[in-house]
Formats: sequence, structure tokens, C-alpha cells
Amino acid sequence: MTISPTGNLYRIAPSCSPWEAYKNTSFEQRFDDPQHRYFVLYACSQRLGCFVECLAYFRVDPDKPGFAELEEKFGDSYPEGTVPAKWCAGRFIQSARVVGQFADVANSGWIAKLRKDIPFELGSTVSYPWIDQSTIYQDKFRTITQWISRTIFSSEANFAGLYYTSKLGSDFSNWAVFEERANFAELGLVQEISEEDVDLLSACRLLSLKPPTGARTTAPVLTLQP
Repeated sequence: MTISPTGNLYRIAPSCSPWEAYKNTSFEQRFDDPQHRYFVLYACSQRLGCFVECLAYFRVDPDKPGFAELEEKFGDSYPEGTVPAKWCAGRFIQSARVVGQFADVANSGWIAKLRKDIPFELGSTVSYPWIDQSTIYQDKFRTITQWISRTIFSSEANFAGLYYTSKLGSDFSNWAVFEERANFAELGLVQEISEEDVDLLSACRLLSLKPPTGARTTAPVLTLQP
């Protein structure tokens, strides 16, 4: 029921310190704290997976959460199914070795425990058996997945976060890291995202998105401030 990262994790963030929480978060993501007291850093074992997770937001789907806000933010510069150049500006990616035990929330043992412990008022919002593997991956069950995060954060095991495979492909290993418990054994260099980034372009192909155009040919490498 527990797992630890065996290699580097990668994270994209609108900050040159990607492994520090973005304090303006709205606490609306899958495993964010429903009580708004701790911050969750979302990362992936595969660099490509970071881009796939982030860019999936731009797929053509008027019914998906946040679509109207995306159109309002980018206006006429946001053609459907296109990654706007503005997305790359001010975004950075960095690797890290994170040490700690993570709860494997899609494990059958965890699913059985969570199904048993879920409060009635949450369980009544979904059909029986209330929690299964599909519940964890569906956006419409954010109140439940955030409850799962709070349950694991509050457990006596002092978990560093949650592990789950991506709903966009089981070959991508995702980690929701509790920032205040993160133990970074090593941080890689911070790299500003280039519009010609190989993994960005590969993610666009996987998601059938049009990549941004008019990019620089190289991406500068930055170092963290002490």
C-alpha cells in the first residue's frame, strides 16, 4: 500500500522555484487540501508526463472544467486545440529526488480502506460501492479525491504524499507531494520551458494539439537562489 520514488521526479510550475508551492493556488486540483492548510506539489516520474498532464487542459472539450475560464483568459489568441505561446512564458521545469513513503491510492488495500471510512455525506454523492479505482480518476469526484488527500495527510504514517498513475496513460507515474513533508535529496537545474522543447512537442502530438509557434531556439538554464 506504500511506494517510494526510485528515480527523479519532474515538475512544471509558473515559478523559477518549481518545488516551492504556488501560494496563489485555488485548492481546486485533484488532491489539494479541502481545508486549505497544506500545499500539494504535482509531479511525474517521466518528463514527458509533466507536459501531457499540463497540456491536456488545452484539448478541445467545451464541457471540461475551466474551459470557459481558459477562453476568457486568452481571448481570441486561444484557438481551440492549440497551446498558446503565453503558456510557455514564465513556466519552468525542474527535476528532484524526493525521499519518502507515498500512499498508493489505487492499490486494492487503500481502496478497501477508503470505501470503509468515507463519510456518509460524501458517499451519498456517488453510486455504490462509493469508491473504486475509477472514482480516483474522474474530475467530477474532486470532493472525494480531496477527502482522500486529507485522510492520507492526517494518518499516523506521516506520508510524504500520494502515488497514482495518470489517467492519460498508465506509463506515466504521478506523485502528489505534500510540500511541508517533502525531503529533497537533490534538485536538478531549473529550465525555462522553450516552445521547441522536445517533450512539449511530443505531448502535443499525443494530445492532438497544435504547438505554439515563433519560439526561441534554445532554453536558458537557471540556478536556484539560495
